[in-house]
Amino acid sequence: MTDDAVHTAEAGEGALAAPSPVLLVEGVSKTFPGVRAVVDISLEVRPGEIRGLVGENGSGKSTLMRVLAGDLVPDEGGRVTIDGNPLPFGSPIVAQRLGVGLIPQELMIAEALSALENVFMGDYPKRGPWVAWRRMSQEFARLCESLDVSLNPHAVASDLSVADLTMVEIMRATRREAKVLLMDEPTAALGRSEREKLYGLVRRLAGHGRTVIFISHDLDEVLALTDVITVLRDGRHVATQPASAWTKRALVERMVGDASVALGFEKAPAEACPEAAPTAFPAAQAPDQDVVLSARNVTVPGKLAGVSFDVRRGEILGIAGLVGSGRSTLLRALAGLLRQSDGELHIAGKPVKWPQSSRQALRLGIALVPEERRREGLVLGMPAYDNVTITDLQKVAHLGMLHKTRSMNGSEQPLEQVGYGGQPGTVAGTLSGGNQQKVLLAKWLYAPPLVFLIDEPTRGIDVRAKQEVLTAIRQLADAGNAVVFVSSEFEEVVATSDRVLLMARDGSVRGDLTGDAISVDAILGEVFAVEKAGQQRDLAAGGAVGRDG
Repeated sequence: MTDDAVHTAEAGEGALAAPSPVLLVEGVSKTFPGVRAVVDISLEVRPGEIRGLVGENGSGKSTLMRVLAGDLVPDEGGRVTIDGNPLPFGSPIVAQRLGVGLIPQELMIAEALSALENVFMGDYPKRGPWVAWRRMSQEFARLCESLDVSLNPHAVASDLSVADLTMVEIMRATRREAKVLLMDEPTAALGRSEREKLYGLVRRLAGHGRTVIFISHDLDEVLALTDVITVLRDGRHVATQPASAWTKRALVERMVGDASVALGFEKAPAEACPEAAPTAFPAAQAPDQDVVLSARNVTVPGKLAGVSFDVRRGEILGIAGLVGSGRSTLLRALAGLLRQSDGELHIAGKPVKWPQSSRQALRLGIALVPEERRREGLVLGMPAYDNVTITDLQKVAHLGMLHKTRSMNGSEQPLEQVGYGGQPGTVAGTLSGGNQQKVLLAKWLYAPPLVFLIDEPTRGIDVRAKQEVLTAIRQLADAGNAVVFVSSEFEEVVATSDRVLLMARDGSVRGDLTGDAISVDAILGEVFAVEKAGQQRDLAAGGAVGRDG
C-alpha cells in the first residue's frame, strides 16, 4: 500500500481530501562503501501526523533521518521537499531553516552549559553586540508554558536527567519552528513515567500541526502513539499502514521477514503505551547454590540508603524500580566507580575491602557492562576483536605488541557465544546497537569475572537483538556466573530474572520477589505504591511548612 493509499483509506469515501504532504520523499537511496543503507525509499507524511518508523538495526531508519536532517548527501536521483520546498542535501542549517528538526538518540547537548543556553545554542538573540539574556529567559519561559514543560533554565546540563535533556532538544527544535520533528529513539533511556510525559508532549505538538517522525524499537508505544506506521527492512520500504491496521506480531514479521520470530509478540491488552514484552526465557534453577556476592548496607549519599542483597552462582538478580531509584547507581558503586560509596562486601564468603576503583572491583571479580556502551564500554575506533580481547591483553600480546591474529582468534568464541552478527574486523563505532552490545558482553566472556553487573543491555536495540542479548545473559547464568541485571523494561526483568529486588525512589530496598511471585503487576504494584506513599508524605510535609509559615 502506498502512502497515498493509506491516507485515502483513512479519509474514507466521501470525506474531504487529505491535506498535501508536509514531507515528501521520492526515490531516496544512500550507499556507503560496500553497503546500500537506503534503497529507493518514497514517503508522504501529512501535517499534524505522528508517523512511526520501525525496523531492525541496520534497516536504514537512522540513515534516512540523517538524509532528511541534512547530515548526509544521498545518491543521485532522489528528491525531498518540505512544504513544497526542495531540500538541498548535505546542509543541516538549510534543513533547519526549511523546518526540519532532529532529536537524535545521542543527544547533542553541551554539558557545561545551562538548559537555557542549550535551547538557544547557535542562535542567541542579540541586543547590538551583546546577548539578550532577558529576552532569552522570557522566550524560554514561553516555550515551557506552550509545551507544558517544567525546567530550570539555569540548571547545568550535566546535572539534568536524560528526560530533561530530551525536552531541551525538543524545545530547541520547537523554537526554530520546526514543521517536521525527527525523533530517533527518544524514549530509549526513559522510565515509564517519563515516557508518558513525552507521549503527551508529542501529541500536543501534533495537535498544533507539527509533524513527528517517531523511531522506536518499543513496538507497543509505536502502536499506541502513532497515526501511521512505516516498516523498513534491509534499507527498503516494506509497508505503510494506519497504526490501527497493525498488530505487534505483524510488525515483527514484516520487520524481520521471518514469521517464527514474531511468535510471542502479539499485542498486549490495551494499555497506554506499555513497555515492550520480550519472549520469556527459561529460568535457571539456583535457589540452593552458594552466594557469590553479598553486599550489606550499600550507601551513596543522597542516592542509596543502606541497600543489602545476595546473588548466587547461576542466578540472575533483577533490579526493578522507577527512574531515580538508584538502580544504576547501585551497579556503579559495586563496580568501584563512585568513590563516595561505602558498604560491606563479601566475595565467595570472604570479606573484602569496598572497591574504590574499577581496577579494584575487577581484581575482586566484579565487572560492569555499562548502560552507555558507546561512551563507557567500547573503544569505538578499534575493531570488534580488539574490543573483546582488551580485557586480557597479555593473552594477545607478543614482544610487547598487540598481535592481530591472536586477537582475532581469541575473540572468535566469545563473539560466537553471544550471537554476534558482524565481521570481527568491523570498527566498533560503525556497528549496530545490537552488535555493539554483544561485543560488550563478549568482552567479559573473554576474561570472565565472578559477577556480571549488566545495566540496561537492550537500550536502543531492535526486537531480534533484544532476544539474542537476553538469551546470552541467560546463558551466562546457566554457565555458573552470578548476574545482577538492571532494565527499565519491567517485562524484561520478569522474563529474565530468577529473583527481583524492588527499589524505591529514595534509594532503599522495599523487598524482593521470587518464583511465581515475579510479575509485572507485582512490580508495578510495589514500586508505584511506594512512590504514591512518598508523594503523600511530601504533600503532608509541604502542608505543614505552609501552615507554620
